Amino acid sequence: TRKPFRELKAIALVNRRFRDIVCGTPDYWSTFDIFPERSTINTFLERSRDVPLHLDWDGLRSSFDLLRQLRTRCKTLTIEKRGGLLHDKDMLGPEIFPNLETLNFRVYYPNKEDPESLHELLSHWRLPNLRRLSVVTFFCLIPGERLSHLTSLDIAGDRNEFGGILDAVGKAASLLHLRLDLKLEGMGLNNGAQGRASTVNLPKLTTFELS
Repeated sequence: TRKPFRELKAIALVNRRFRDIVCGTPDYWSTFDIFPERSTINTFLERSRDVPLHLDWDGLRSSFDLLRQLRTRCKTLTIEKRGGLLHDKDMLGPEIFPNLETLNFRVYYPNKEDPESLHELLSHWRLPNLRRLSVVTFFCLIPGERLSHLTSLDIAGDRNEFGGILDAVGKAASLLHLRLDLKLEGMGLNNGAQGRASTVNLPKLTTFELS
């Protein structure tokens, strides 16, 4: 259960019993934002002990080194930023996140810039246990070959090339849950794109939502 740092401090100040409960429950300290200020993060790391971490990263180079240090404990990673992302090639090296199961990508491009950030990240980072991918962005390119082990995929955006999305989804043969929230108006969804839809084979799919 995620609780903001100030809320945890307030609860801990009620009395000694509450403090012992708060400080002694690692799950309360396993979710936090990655930012350069280390004092608060050190508190979360100490009190979370060795439980998996659920991290929010702002996509900035200044905080990437800390994310890199925590990558082996990271189970859930949310990337949320407005504007360009991942221009620094040092952040697109072959980073290994061996225990990452869920990746939430929330990047907004007010100037329609840098549309390949997600594609670059998924192409270079090694995510052997990634099972759930959620994408909210203006435009995204997704390398289908990296989706083969996914069980859940959620894509939402103001503009996505429908045929390209279908090609990527078609490679995610292990999908159980699929949600597509795409703005298809004016995208030229022609008969060719519709024809490709019939070729997508997802034998394990149990839930599908298109809007």
